[in-house]
Amino acid sequence: GKEHLTIRYTPPSPHSLILTPSIMQSYEEIFRFLVLLIQTESSLKRVIRSSWWRNVRYGGRNWRSSGRRGRTAQNDYFEESLYGVEEWDPEETKAGLRLLRFGRGFVGGVMRYVFETGVGEVWEGFREALDLVAVRIRDGDGQGKSKVRGEVETEVEKIAKSVTDLEGLYRTHVGVVDEMRRRVLVGRQMEPVRKIVEGLCEICGEFERVVRVRCGELPKGGLRSGTGGGVGDLCARFEQGMGMLVKVLVGLEERDEQGNECWGKMRDAVDGNGFWERRGVSVL
Repeated sequence: GKEHLTIRYTPPSPHSLILTPSIMQSYEEIFRFLVLLIQTESSLKRVIRSSWWRNVRYGGRNWRSSGRRGRTAQNDYFEESLYGVEEWDPEETKAGLRLLRFGRGFVGGVMRYVFETGVGEVWEGFREALDLVAVRIRDGDGQGKSKVRGEVETEVEKIAKSVTDLEGLYRTHVGVVDEMRRRVLVGRQMEPVRKIVEGLCEICGEFERVVRVRCGELPKGGLRSGTGGGVGDLCARFEQGMGMLVKVLVGLEERDEQGNECWGKMRDAVDGNGFWERRGVSVL
């Protein structure tokens, strides 16, 4: 429910000078996006656990006739459930398998990008800067000695130099949160890209509902109006959305003025072999 996606925390002083209400709201927006990705991943895992997938995977054979050993109570359940699956049109089965494969690649890639680059890379630099400040304070070195002429100042050292007091820490932290918001698509300027990702997640969720309704695991009222159980249509919409997402990421990569290559990393995460870029945007 919504209450699980809301941060309710009042930090004590002096932390309240850093974790202001607006900053907490920014973290909440980031967490909500992460939860959406995790929910989408869980939806596709439920498809793999469904009797439809088992029927496709094992071709209608039960476990006893397949010669498998080590049968368990769970295997007995498989054996009984395979024959209660609604028959699918062969073309819809192919579309379902494509959507499952593409969906898992998409959500896995976006999650990897978000945790490694969107959040992890930014936060790691901030944490290293704070560690550097702590070491210098402990050693009585203030903000550190001047660098040797010609020696390049690292990004971590630049951040550490800006954290001279609470106000400096606040401003630096705001910059870190803003950069994470931009990279994980929750910033206002990134809304068009986020809408594409959210739309792809919604298609994956609807695909799960279609599969489970047809397996008798959910009531038919669980489908959204207008879906009609058309797996082929869902797959076509997903493929179109993936083409659009990669096209937009390529454009962002070409116009990237900050030089952190985050959009190229996201494109690599969702389209590592260049399949969607080569294919382009399909027209429904």
